[in-house]
Amino acid sequence: MGKKTKQHFVPKSYLSAWCFDEKQVFICDLESKDIHHGEPKSILRKKNLYTNKDFGEEQKLLLEDLFGEIESDGMPALRKIVEKVKIDHIDRSKIAWFIAAQKARVPMQMEIAEEIAVKAATKRMLENIEEEDKFDDLVKYLEKKNTKNIEEVKKDPKKYFTDLAKKVREGAFSVSVKNKKEYWQLIMFKMLKPLSVNYLESDWYVLRAGKGKAFITSDNPVVTISDAGGLENPLKKYVKDIEVTFPVSPKVMILIKIAGGKRGLYELSTYEDLDSVKELNYRTTSFADRFTISNSEALLRANLERHYATWDKIRKNQGIEQIIQGRVPTVNSEKGNIPPFLRRSYK
Repeated sequence: MGKKTKQHFVPKSYLSAWCFDEKQVFICDLESKDIHHGEPKSILRKKNLYTNKDFGEEQKLLLEDLFGEIESDGMPALRKIVEKVKIDHIDRSKIAWFIAAQKARVPMQMEIAEEIAVKAATKRMLENIEEEDKFDDLVKYLEKKNTKNIEEVKKDPKKYFTDLAKKVREGAFSVSVKNKKEYWQLIMFKMLKPLSVNYLESDWYVLRAGKGKAFITSDNPVVTISDAGGLENPLKKYVKDIEVTFPVSPKVMILIKIAGGKRGLYELSTYEDLDSVKELNYRTTSFADRFTISNSEALLRANLERHYATWDKIRKNQGIEQIIQGRVPTVNSEKGNIPPFLRRSYK
């Protein structure tokens, strides 16, 4: 087993579909607004992102190896769709696993997992410090931890824990989570199978870009959204609800319409010469963490300028501080009301 320390969160085999000279892609940094080029093997990766020493020395790369197997199975099936080769149920299963893994493995999901963990930890903390019959046990626990203000706690536990609960509820005291990467990895293991089954048992649509048009991709290419998400549905004349979009190549995108708890029809519809590519690219960019990818520098530049123009207008009219705090109804993203790269840029 090799070291595999530089681990891709978007596979290089997937990114290679956007190469403009067989070796390089154009990369747009949505924060700095810089557009440069690079090889798929050298981008969208982090050191030891999936390494977990808690699994033991022999198994510490278990997650990285799992993603490698999913990629090896999924990419040939995805290429069949690009090349207009008929796929069967096994191919669809492999693609469903690939898309589920891509959804779960991006660093943005680690931030979301941390938020979930913090909420859960905060809830547990309040359950403990708001029940008076648990105060004695809490004091003993804090004594073992050599808490600095233990004498203050012991003097009046009820007052201390009541004040603490108030601070937590008012946001004056925040709960932190250790080992957030490991928590995220655990969630990934748990969500991969049910998520892939959910995708598989749904209706699929193959969208092919019209002449002179091309799809872009990003560092968070699996977009989960519906009509309620705030963005106008660019495909409403074809499909009522958009659930999941995933760019496969500059000319092909997969759309999955989740069955909503019912077994899907396993339809595989195709729309040729799609004229809604521009809006779908806007959607892909809105959910990017920081980078978009294309085989066209001009396409990335146009998409970048459109995003900043849109949000600068919103900022001028409504105030970005209110948008960040969620007080203004605008375009939604998985991290709130404003795309992550713009949230950071406007701070």
